[in-house]
Amino acid sequence: FLIRAGWQGDFDKLHKILVKYGIRFSYALFDLDIGETLMPGIGIELFFQKNKQPQWEPGWNKVFDQLESDRLLLKEKRSGLLDFCGKICKTGMIPATYYNGINHLKIVLKPDHDPECKGYFGTMIIQNGERR
Repeated sequence: FLIRAGWQGDFDKLHKILVKYGIRFSYALFDLDIGETLMPGIGIELFFQKNKQPQWEPGWNKVFDQLESDRLLLKEKRSGLLDFCGKICKTGMIPATYYNGINHLKIVLKPDHDPECKGYFGTMIIQNGERR
């Protein structure tokens, strides 16, 4: 797909990231930047099936351990993400249950830069037993 799209990024670096991290997740999405041409950077979004959270998915801690070892995640940021997960609030803008959690991680590869990892989190709204 990337070759046919004309991506000019570092396939070796992408392969190493996918082998090291991609196999730990249920699925991955690629984010490409398009300007006048297809840019050589790429984002790899990594998801667990059904957005399983760290308290139910042991893979999160294994990934966090590896990210810390590779200096892509600071201990403080890991603690912040984990502290945010699982907090439940019954009040908000609409009557519902608000459940906090991690949505996915994104590893960004850019030419002449070290890989960068970002964590995306948010709140799921459950109203009358249904996700919104």
